[in-house]
Amino acid sequence: MTLAVTPVAAVLEANSGHSESFPLWSRTRQRERQRARSTNLLGHETLPRRKGTTIRCSTPRSRPTARGRYEGWDAAGKGGSIPRLVSGLYPRGYEVIPISAATSQLKAMHYLWRFAQRLPKRGHISVFDRTWYGRVLVERVEGFCSKEQWSRAYNEIRAFEEHFVRSGSVLVKFWFHISEEKQLRRFRTRQETPDKQSKITDEDLRNREKWPQYEAAVSDMLELTSTEFCRFSVIPANDKMFAPIFAM
Repeated sequence: MTLAVTPVAAVLEANSGHSESFPLWSRTRQRERQRARSTNLLGHETLPRRKGTTIRCSTPRSRPTARGRYEGWDAAGKGGSIPRLVSGLYPRGYEVIPISAATSQLKAMHYLWRFAQRLPKRGHISVFDRTWYGRVLVERVEGFCSKEQWSRAYNEIRAFEEHFVRSGSVLVKFWFHISEEKQLRRFRTRQETPDKQSKITDEDLRNREKWPQYEAAVSDMLELTSTEFCRFSVIPANDKMFAPIFAM
């Protein structure tokens, strides 16, 4: 965090007219300044207090840009973990970006293009609910792209993420992992619970038939895209109460 330092004398001189009209207010403000400590937004000590100075925090541009991305098995609890993550954040400082299937217009462009358009502003946070890893997961298993395309994607993804991190930003990647048996139990619970039936589709059930193919794709993704500048954090998500806490 960048700090701007302004002499107290200059502040008082600029407001001398108001101080004469409100002497009690002026003395109170001076005492508050004397008691104030130079701290950052998290309450940690930053610079030693110097007599005759006031401390002002700079604009959000001095804070690092952060991007979190959530991937995981269906019914692993990604959707429930994101609200818990952002519940304590300043609403104007972050954006949750759910990713759905690409439209015909998006398919005509490079698959990373639509994600590059949603990168966070300087000092802000973007949370992606599913990301560019669809190229090496769903698109690979379902045959939505050629083997040459998804094989090339590992290098493209590493370069994309490295550029983001080396620019001074923070990137955090989560994979929510559950067992095949746990997923089946959660699917059955969704089918039997009226207010959860909208969370499950025929496609979800069909995808279970390809669990071994998806498992192989996940293993390749974790091995080939976890780098020294950005590693995957695998979240054990069989316990829905524990997984959000582990992610935070």
